[in-house]
Amino acid sequence: MIGNNYSNIMKLKVCTLIFSLVLLGCQNNSKFSEEKPTQTTEEVQTINPAKHTEEVQNSSSSEKPLLAITSNALQVVSRPSGSTTELPLGMEMGELNRIVAKVLNAQIPQPQVNSECGAGPMTMLIWGNGLNLMFQKEQGSKSDKLLFVGWSLGEFNNDGTINTMSGIGVGSTRSELEAAYTIEVRKTTLGYEFSTGPEGLYGILKGPSPEDKIEFMWSGLSCNFR
Repeated sequence: MIGNNYSNIMKLKVCTLIFSLVLLGCQNNSKFSEEKPTQTTEEVQTINPAKHTEEVQNSSSSEKPLLAITSNALQVVSRPSGSTTELPLGMEMGELNRIVAKVLNAQIPQPQVNSECGAGPMTMLIWGNGLNLMFQKEQGSKSDKLLFVGWSLGEFNNDGTINTMSGIGVGSTRSELEAAYTIEVRKTTLGYEFSTGPEGLYGILKGPSPEDKIEFMWSGLSCNFR
């Protein structure tokens, strides 16, 4: 009897010990599941694409683009980047004039028609800075659209703001012209006429010396009377 009681007491102690270990194990698992792992966070700056584009536009808005002359085209030069957008011959008159007016911040001048040009009647727009843009109807076309066919730049009302990307314009000297381009000069009924060969720029110098200045330039179709 005593042996049986002793055996029962030992079994009870073993069961109690096992139950305590199981209970302790459950409590530890519960505690682990409730603890959140430590996270390392990094500060990330989110950029709104639309706002970023607006900021870029606003940052460059203080420097207005420039208009430049080139062979058979005009160029809109963005500042301060210097990137260019070409306005080539063949553009429709209304489209070109809207762009030029915006760049120059000027009113579109009243068109003038010269029917005596050797290349045929031309519609001309002479801007306040001395730039003359010439337009014609496309030959053989039934459309009344006038297309950009050439530009010229003279001393009349010239304010010196229209030049090539090399800085050459009316008022530049022959030596400055020769430093920027390889030129050919010949005496014609127009005066000392120069051409830049493949570049397609033409003009008139006041004389043959290095100090003589450009007094007239053009590219594309012209309305010069020889």
